[in-house]
Amino acid sequence: MELIKNGNDANKILFSYGYGASLSTPAKRRLQHSVHLAKRVIQLEQANTSLRLELDRERKRKNDIQQELDNANKILDQAQQPDDFPIATVRNKDTQLKRVHDTIEQLEQQLRECANERQSLLLKVMKNVIMNLQHQEPQKLIHRSPFPPFNNKYRSLTPSTYQLRRTIGFV
Repeated sequence: MELIKNGNDANKILFSYGYGASLSTPAKRRLQHSVHLAKRVIQLEQANTSLRLELDRERKRKNDIQQELDNANKILDQAQQPDDFPIATVRNKDTQLKRVHDTIEQLEQQLRECANERQSLLLKVMKNVIMNLQHQEPQKLIHRSPFPPFNNKYRSLTPSTYQLRRTIGFV
């Protein structure tokens, strides 16, 4: 089917059915719009039909694959004891591996959560330490004396007044 590209196609269709210049403009527009909608419906029906065919093909393909899988499982189940034992062992190992893999994923998730929690706790501790230091600094400034700290290491055994007299007397 051809698509409507402009109003001329709709006019051609109207003229082909005997509707010509005798129609009023609004009626002509309604008819053109109806033709356009009819073509759109036809296009959508064609697309729907093709999609249904594709869906049927995919369903058939899925059923064929499912049937092949069922046949393979029946053959495995009908195998004799020596062959059945390794197959059962492999299946058991597969389930064990899946459980171990799930456990590993859970533990890795817990590890990530612990690392995130540790990081947040470290940040909180650092923030608290900084806040405590900032809170203590003003207190230290208030308690300081204006004189330098007294150092006993360099203090003379004689009182300072005697030292001053001794130096003055020898001059």
